[in-house]
Amino acid sequence: MHKFILLLFALTFSTALSASEVKVISYDEKNDPQQYYLYGTSKGNYIVKSWQFDASKIWNGKGDPQLTISSAVAIARMYLKANDELAIKEIELRPSFNKKGDVLWYYFITFSKTPLKFGQEEYEVAVLTSGEVVAPYKR
Repeated sequence: MHKFILLLFALTFSTALSASEVKVISYDEKNDPQQYYLYGTSKGNYIVKSWQFDASKIWNGKGDPQLTISSAVAIARMYLKANDELAIKEIELRPSFNKKGDVLWYYFITFSKTPLKFGQEEYEVAVLTSGEVVAPYKR
């Protein structure tokens, strides 16, 4: 039931945003000590530098995040250019740290085609609480 409600919210908010409004952050080789390593998977590493996102919109871990789960899902769907053909498999709100110990929160959302089956291809998206998508980086 909760997944249905989340999907309903996601579809409602997805019409309010357009694909051109999704800001995608890709890894920059530029030497910057304020680097956050978000997560590593077989699809790549999710890395972002402190100057690449809107720090004024980042959640500080207190209260509720400004970016709701349904909005994060809508942004992820626009990034993947997917609508109902992908089901939400997992959503996590995770922290990441830089060398100074600053915390950066992000949603890590995993989708799969329906119906869900074991071993099926997955699609993953990292969405910062500021609303920006972090693209995976492979060396």
